[in-house]
Amino acid sequence: MLCPRTALVGRATLACCLVPILPALLLAQEDDWEAVVRPELQVRRTAVPVVIDGLLDDAAWREADRARHFVEHQPGDQIQPPVATEAMLSYDDDYLYCAFLCLDDPARVRASFTERDRIWSDDYVIILLDTFADQGWAYEIAANPYGIQGDLQWSSGQGEDMTIDLVFYSAGRVTDRGWQVEFAIPWTSLRFPDRPEQEWRVDFWRNHPRDVRGQYSWAKYDRDEPCWPCQWGVVRGIAGVRPGSGLDILPAFTASQDAERNGHADLEAGAITGDLSLGVGYGMTPTTKAEATFNPDFSQVESDAAQIDVNSTFALFYPEKRPFFQEGADLWNTWFNTVYTRSVNQPLWATKVTGRPGSSNFAA
Repeated sequence: MLCPRTALVGRATLACCLVPILPALLLAQEDDWEAVVRPELQVRRTAVPVVIDGLLDDAAWREADRARHFVEHQPGDQIQPPVATEAMLSYDDDYLYCAFLCLDDPARVRASFTERDRIWSDDYVIILLDTFADQGWAYEIAANPYGIQGDLQWSSGQGEDMTIDLVFYSAGRVTDRGWQVEFAIPWTSLRFPDRPEQEWRVDFWRNHPRDVRGQYSWAKYDRDEPCWPCQWGVVRGIAGVRPGSGLDILPAFTASQDAERNGHADLEAGAITGDLSLGVGYGMTPTTKAEATFNPDFSQVESDAAQIDVNSTFALFYPEKRPFFQEGADLWNTWFNTVYTRSVNQPLWATKVTGRPGSSNFAA
């Protein structure tokens, strides 16, 4: 595609005209593109851990099979996207690794340095993991081009819950070909069946906000099919790994001191008081975890956004970000708010057991 003056002014003008559109010409389309229903991906174990730096130069990515042929399902209906995307998976004994290569004009990439879970207006990618392959609930693990993280938990009864905060590592870079991201997700952050080899439902998503918000996925969807995870791809090959278990200990100590002024005298300091609290979590099995806490400081957590209450008739509503209530939150997070766990704010002790035996799950 040439600009109108190219034939008249020669080579210098030709170069100036083509540079801005080269990324679109060379990187946008896949010549062999074909939308695939329930695609499949084989995952290989890596002998050398992946360095999470956003460079994609590790041996694991050179050897990995690639998820390609992404499909636009918003605003278009299962058509070829204007830009190409590739995703890869690998693993070792400690981590599940994921990488995205997002081809684009780097000058148009939208990315911001922001807080966690505030990336949803940027370019971003998501790996969707239905680790039990039963369409009951799934992890959504995301990052923008700078590696800023976002995560959600999807459940069939509640939809997406953004209060969950998983432990994982990510890094991203904007390059001359677009942008790319790497993830390392510890096995201790995930729940999945205890079996020799895993078979998961997985999808890869890319958000591409330009004139309109483009959404692209690895799997081709049928808009008449109400079950979302039923249409994801299948991942095989992850073997010899175990989900998170073991013992977690979270001690805390807080201290305070008050002072008062009697008349015009100097401040008289009171005694220093202290409070000790302890939280313990134990993975009884790879899919069942028990937690207990004594004298916890349940008032607030650092991720709470400040709210001002002046003559309010109702209690302030805070999303549940406290670690004790994260596991199994999908079971008491209903459409009717039958259990508002943030109202539990000053207990002497608390215990909780959550599990997922087979195709059922429970929380007490």
